[in-house]
Amino acid sequence: MAVKNWFIAIRDQLVTPGEAREDRYLQLSGCDFLNLKLRHGNLELKLRLKQLSKLQVGDRWIGQVEVWQKWSLEDFPGHLNLVDSDLEGAWISVRKVRSQQQYQTFLDQPPQAVSLEQQPNQGCRVELTELQVQEAVWWSLAFEAFGDPDQQFNQLQAVAEQISDPLAPILDWQHSYAYPKWLLNFNY
Repeated sequence: MAVKNWFIAIRDQLVTPGEAREDRYLQLSGCDFLNLKLRHGNLELKLRLKQLSKLQVGDRWIGQVEVWQKWSLEDFPGHLNLVDSDLEGAWISVRKVRSQQQYQTFLDQPPQAVSLEQQPNQGCRVELTELQVQEAVWWSLAFEAFGDPDQQFNQLQAVAEQISDPLAPILDWQHSYAYPKWLLNFNY
C-alpha cells in the first residue's frame, strides 16, 4: 500500500486511472525466463532475451534491467483450451489493477510526463500494478523503455531518478524480478 500511496501522491493528472482485469498465467516450474498468459481470449508469450546490468538510484532503489520480447495470438481458438489440458493446476488466476504514466525522454533535458495517447519516439512507461492471487495482495512497479535500444538503459535511469524521492518506498535487489519468478511463490 505504501507504493500505491507514494505513486499517487507524486504523480500528476497524466496517470491513468486503475484498469482492473484478470489474467491466467502458466506457472512453469523452475522457469523464470518465459511467461505464458491468457488474457481476454488472447494467448501472450514473453521471453527474456537477456539480463543487463543493475540499475541503481541513490540508496533507495536497485533493480535488474532485462530485455523481453512479446508475442500475442489474438482470438486464441477455444477448442485449444490450455486451461483444461493436462497442465491443469499449473494455471494461476491473477487479478490486477494497473495504473501507468508515460515519459518522453531526451538526450539533453529531463524526462517529461506525457499522456499515454501520445506516441513519442523515445520514452519510458512506469506501471504500478496491484496483484491479487487468492487472498494475497502484492504490488509491482515496472519501467518499460522504448525507442533507440542504445538509449533505453539511460532512459530508464533518467526516469527512475526523476520519480524517486525520499518518500518513495525502498525497492531492493532481492525483490527485483519479473512475473515468471514471482509466480514460483505459489504452490498449486
